[in-house]
Amino acid sequence: MRKHFLAFALLIGSAFAQLPKPYVEAGATAGSAGYGVGAIGRLGVDTESKHFVSNVFVDYQTAGKTGNTTPVTTGHSRAAQGTAFYKFGKWYAGAGAGWGETLTTDYSKYSWHPEVGGGGDFFGDGYSWRFQAMYLRELNEYTRYPTLNTFTAPGGVGTYQAYTCKCASGVQGVDINAWLPSPAANHHFFAHVDMEPIFFHETETDPYSTQAWAIAQKHQRDVATLVTLGFVARF
Repeated sequence: MRKHFLAFALLIGSAFAQLPKPYVEAGATAGSAGYGVGAIGRLGVDTESKHFVSNVFVDYQTAGKTGNTTPVTTGHSRAAQGTAFYKFGKWYAGAGAGWGETLTTDYSKYSWHPEVGGGGDFFGDGYSWRFQAMYLRELNEYTRYPTLNTFTAPGGVGTYQAYTCKCASGVQGVDINAWLPSPAANHHFFAHVDMEPIFFHETETDPYSTQAWAIAQKHQRDVATLVTLGFVARF
């Protein structure tokens, strides 16, 4: 009877160890190519088990971005993201998706992106840390303006007026993260660094136009780096 009780207790303990654990994160964020400096707050749920890792969160950033006519940074951004990985030993691989919006005085941008990648947990004598890298590419990106704008109609013939357009920037990049200690360890507090180099072209302000200036926007490429330093409390 005692052996059965101990086995049951171990089973229950193992199950609770794999339950999703909520966390909060607060920190600072900064970026180049028009992005400003600001604070970030994040709410999420982390799941860690022998063969499964997942992270789901929503966040809010006060860092704004320069607009088309505003030389100073304005606005804020919001995002939601979820990833799931299969773990084999200290390594794991998987995929996820995210949604984001950037709100400024001149415009608001919305998009979602799939991502794929992986990482690993590294343990030493008295320390641990996790490294993760994910390739991402924004899809279904569109822009909303506060007033009606005139755009070239699909096919390049005629015009129409609207508040929104498929004015994309073709953003893609790598989302690189590191946690200290590793979230796989049984700790409650972590330091988190997120560095995201992205590659993009100038926003297409009239995506169906065949004029030379509109075509040139797709070929005017740029690089930016977004960096976030946060501190995590996991419950």
